[in-house]
Amino acid sequence: MKNALVGRRSLRGGVSAAGAAALVALAAAPALADEAGPDMAVAKLAPITGVKPGSTPEIPLSLKNKGTERAERVWVYLHGSAGLDFAKQHSNCTYAESGGYDEMPDGYDAICAVEQALEPGVVYVPEKAPQYNVQDRALYERLSVSVHLQDPGWSDPDGTGEEVQGTGPALKLVERKAAEPSSDEDYSSASTHALVTADNTADFSLTGGKLKGKAGETITASFQFTNKGPAWVDMNRVVSTGALTIKVRIPAGTTVTEAPRPCEKVKTGEYTCMNQMGWVSEKSDWPYRFRLKIDKVVPGATGTASFVKAETPFDKYLANNTAEIVLNAASGTTSGGSGSSSTGGSSATGGSGSSSTGGSTSSSGGGSDSSSGGSSGSASSSAGGSSSSSTGGSGASTDGGDLAATGSDSALPIAGVGAAALVAGGTLYFAVRRRRAS
Repeated sequence: MKNALVGRRSLRGGVSAAGAAALVALAAAPALADEAGPDMAVAKLAPITGVKPGSTPEIPLSLKNKGTERAERVWVYLHGSAGLDFAKQHSNCTYAESGGYDEMPDGYDAICAVEQALEPGVVYVPEKAPQYNVQDRALYERLSVSVHLQDPGWSDPDGTGEEVQGTGPALKLVERKAAEPSSDEDYSSASTHALVTADNTADFSLTGGKLKGKAGETITASFQFTNKGPAWVDMNRVVSTGALTIKVRIPAGTTVTEAPRPCEKVKTGEYTCMNQMGWVSEKSDWPYRFRLKIDKVVPGATGTASFVKAETPFDKYLANNTAEIVLNAASGTTSGGSGSSSTGGSSATGGSGSSSTGGSTSSSGGGSDSSSGGSSGSASSSAGGSSSSSTGGSGASTDGGDLAATGSDSALPIAGVGAAALVAGGTLYFAVRRRRAS
């Protein structure tokens, strides 16, 4: 798993993964064809599939000087997405962790200064190929390579962590003796990338709860989406929009008075909730809270939340892909306690561990950042596990299960990685946080 970052980190908003790759490509732009001088290119990488977590495959690096003069030295820039880091094996390479941002979690970079002359028309390969580490959290990854005639520097200096110099023999390039058929077609650019698919899974889970209420009362009913891992998921590799869909059916006998901001009404009693972060870190929680008015008591009225199966092909454990929210279950099916109503007031959401509306809360989810709604404390929870809450006011009865559902808007688990779910004035909204779980 990934080590905690040491060093300065900064927020980067509105920059996509493609944009970060474009920065590398721009720095590696070759000279114009009619200009004399060296013109370096890198062989196009093919998609990589089936790599195992814990393995250290070689990077199929191959360079060519397409220019008219030799290059006295070159720099090779490597970038791996959140589930790929680099074996710090070369003494002429500097390694660092790159900061995450809205559309992507943290990644890994390496810059290798190769101090040797590369002759025109010659294809070069490493004497000992650089390697990358396939982490336990790897699934849908991206490996990028570019070659430069000048030191490119880090693609995002402000978001780059502590630099570490490699150890072991320097990265050395040697002339490839046997040319491949039509190899010139592979050297059309100074940058390339490969989509990497690891042999891994992610367990997307939904949890609901049981609660009670009387006719005329307005209560808060909630369900929670959790990625139990082991992999983080780049949803852009699965869905063209990058958004995960959750379909919600409201318990009979109730009317929605307020829905979470990411949720839209499809028809009476049915909503679609969209997780639009584009990526879902492992061990992260996402709560969705609905305000329901009980029009009439329907014993055992059951609402559901469920995924769209086509959007979760990586999830091999399907038993927790649908959650139930049961209102006024039949006698003996819920624990004791009376339901309560809520006639107003604001709600506060704390971290993904135990919390109280009058105390401090902290986000767990594997990260160290405190979430909105309280100061960092000692609250804790297991990722996707049980979460407890207490309030200073009246509370609704629950069955002590995975999801608190109260009439007084008590603190609930929130995403400790990709986003913090905040409730102000009874309205749910998402505040994006860059830092992911370590």
